[in-house]
Amino acid sequence: MQQALDHMVKYGSLAHPAQGCGQLDLNGFMEKIERGHISSGVESLVSQLSQLRSRTNTDEWRRFIAEEARVHPIKTLLHTDPFTRHAYSKPRGYPGDAKLLDYIYAPATLPTDDTVGAKISAYTLPMPTRCDRQPY
Repeated sequence: MQQALDHMVKYGSLAHPAQGCGQLDLNGFMEKIERGHISSGVESLVSQLSQLRSRTNTDEWRRFIAEEARVHPIKTLLHTDPFTRHAYSKPRGYPGDAKLLDYIYAPATLPTDDTVGAKISAYTLPMPTRCDRQPY
């Protein structure tokens, strides 16, 4: 099992062998987003990442993130969205700082041009947060 996982990580696709889920095609998601299919590209990426996370243990997930996702060019593409970039980089040293909250509650602070980053912002910010999805 470990050899299979090492092989998949080394050669650019992480699939959970026991589940037979196939490959997580980061190149395909990136191409879809670059071609202007922002909503379907981001939605598919988020869905597939969520499914992968639910099927992998913590060590497998961290290995995938460190060795594949963080070094893949899709990270740079997604970070053209100021909200995504700010949430990832935590420039003030902690998550959820005032500027990040401004992006959420005052979306006029985000770009509205025709760039991929602006289009990603326009799609992702209306997405429900974890709190919105959990019943109280």
